[in-house]
Amino acid sequence: MLVPPEFGWRATLIASDYLIGDHGSVTTYGAVLGIPTLLGSFPAREVAPGSLVDVVGSRAPRWPSTSRSALGWLRPNGPPPRSPT
Repeated sequence: MLVPPEFGWRATLIASDYLIGDHGSVTTYGAVLGIPTLLGSFPAREVAPGSLVDVVGSRAPRWPSTSRSALGWLRPNGPPPRSPT
């Protein structure tokens, strides 16, 4: 869902199960709220070292990512159980 920047983003963020964001403040707010966050873009050169945005950038997986750990991080209860082989 794309929300206009002027209004609605706070309620939309609170109601979100997941967040795909960038290096902006709303992505950081969502990550701080504990919403599983995936970075669609993260230009590290534009981020102040040691800031909360930098912390989010160092921990959140990037899109596209197909690694099991990144996909598991997006699930509220962790990765799905593996089926027996």
